Amino acid sequence: DQKNKSLPSQSIPTTQHKVQGKKLSAEDAFKEAYILLKNKDTKLAKSAFQDFIRNNENSNLVGGAYFWLGEIYTSEEDYENAAVQYLKGYE
Repeated sequence: DQKNKSLPSQSIPTTQHKVQGKKLSAEDAFKEAYILLKNKDTKLAKSAFQDFIRNNENSNLVGGAYFWLGEIYTSEEDYENAAVQYLKGYE
């Protein structure tokens, strides 16, 4: 069927992985948070990036997670928290 072939292969991530007890790799957890952000679900993206940082503190992606949190806070016009997140990402 031609219609099915044109559908995007990505699905919107959910917290289903946690419910099923699966642990995502740091890269997959970051990717899921980023997809939430790109789908304009900033509330869930913020939570996902915060969870990512808490669960993957030694990952080389932590700086990127702080950056995206800064972007989310900026979009919410919460400039003080945005600045804090950007600074943490720089450290």
